[in-house]
Amino acid sequence: MGIEWLPSEGIEATEELMDIITCDESVAVLAGAGAGKTELLAQKANYLFSTDKCSWPKRILSLTFKTEAQINIKSRINKRCGLKATRFDSFTFHAFCKSIVDRFKNALPENERPAINYDIVFHKREANGIDKILMDSLLLLAIKILHIRLDIRNAFSYSYDYVFVDEFQDTTDKQYELLKLLF
Repeated sequence: MGIEWLPSEGIEATEELMDIITCDESVAVLAGAGAGKTELLAQKANYLFSTDKCSWPKRILSLTFKTEAQINIKSRINKRCGLKATRFDSFTFHAFCKSIVDRFKNALPENERPAINYDIVFHKREANGIDKILMDSLLLLAIKILHIRLDIRNAFSYSYDYVFVDEFQDTTDKQYELLKLLF
């Protein structure tokens, strides 16, 4: 017998929303600004954790484009999921790529490896590829690491059962390549 689950406060449990929340397939939600997409993701995470569809030690990954969106989704998850929210990782795409580069840069050829304490720069003329890394280069370095090391790719796919991508329609070809490599 399945667990009866109802959303916590913050969303009206319409049939359509419940179908999206309880669906086990990949879902694209198209709605205008302020329609409740972020709250829908928070409720989806709550559902996955509460029903053990995302059971320990598995995690949920959320990727956004803006820091404000990343903080917003994490805050909602903390409110909805309590202690289980520790298994919800929320990053901007750039922060996620930086975490991959920081943890696994030794997989890169030595001449392409960033320095231990590199700075992130925003203008190509400031970057030198060693101790000053262009922010957009983090994505390329992360992809290169994942192409080189199958074990690193597998570690991510084993860790995360679910991936939420905010504003998926805005992903670039390279960001999509990163997602395909990992999941």
